[in-house]
Amino acid sequence: MDLIVKMVNIGKRLNPKTQKAMAGRRQRNGELARTAAEQEPSPLVARVIGEVSARIANGRLVAGQHLTVQAFQVEFDVSKSPVLRALENLADAGLLRREPNRGFFVASHLRGRVKSPDLPQFLSDEAHYMRLADDRLAGLLPDRVTESELMRRYDLTRAGVGKILDRASGEGWLVRRPGQGWTFLPMLDSSDALAQSYRFRMAIEPAALVEPTFQVDAKAFDQFRDSIAKMADGDLARMSRAEIFDIGSSFHEMLMKCSGNEFFLSAIRRINRLRRLVEYRKAIDSLRLMRESREHLVLLDMLEKGNREEASIFMRQHLAIALRAKAQP
Repeated sequence: MDLIVKMVNIGKRLNPKTQKAMAGRRQRNGELARTAAEQEPSPLVARVIGEVSARIANGRLVAGQHLTVQAFQVEFDVSKSPVLRALENLADAGLLRREPNRGFFVASHLRGRVKSPDLPQFLSDEAHYMRLADDRLAGLLPDRVTESELMRRYDLTRAGVGKILDRASGEGWLVRRPGQGWTFLPMLDSSDALAQSYRFRMAIEPAALVEPTFQVDAKAFDQFRDSIAKMADGDLARMSRAEIFDIGSSFHEMLMKCSGNEFFLSAIRRINRLRRLVEYRKAIDSLRLMRESREHLVLLDMLEKGNREEASIFMRQHLAIALRAKAQP
């Protein structure tokens, strides 16, 4: 029987330890947490704010130009809510004006240098980081760049550029050149390439779970339960695309490490580095992410019970469903 179908009501199959982790998440995500999430801009909102204000500053958006929520939804591949909140923030900051029943327009009184409205620092950094990633994947940046070029392009200080370059370097898609400048490393840059990476993972990840050297790392399993339960419960509004990617990729790397076979682990680490940017461009589908996270919890439970053959089959189906959902242009 198809294990994914067999576990449609997946919550009933979670062991008490997992159910406790999820219950703890629900308790911590009460009314105060929801109120805070409504008041503070999310990374998606910050991304739209940063991009729109940059376009006003460089003249790509001109005074009086009509901006529609639907157009930005399509461009950024996001839902209506973050786009609307971003445009409202820009209107509150005076960069846009609102007209009843007509929407948003670029303000006509702007003079001099335009800056994005103030954001919490980590959100501002996130917006600039995602612009760098998007521009690289869109082919707007050459293979080699300098800090001075990026300072001009993104209207950032040297320290601000240094932050996003150091982060990209730490994530493995950019390296400092001897002397001056930085070089982008090869990455997957299309849906076809992403699909190939998922088919490769379908070949090796299920096999890793039935390796004779596989051993459950109880401490690591417990550590992942809380972060995965957070996503399974739908606590995604305040999470960036990078954070969502890191949780999922680290989970799969942890399982490969449990296999006791370094070749499985090194292969998945390389695939995760290569697919990072193209995964960033995929829409944040909350329902899909919640389902995938619950499947991760089921995998933990199966492996802890010693049902490694069943977990192997489940892993292949888990990746096959992700392939169908993500490997679309």
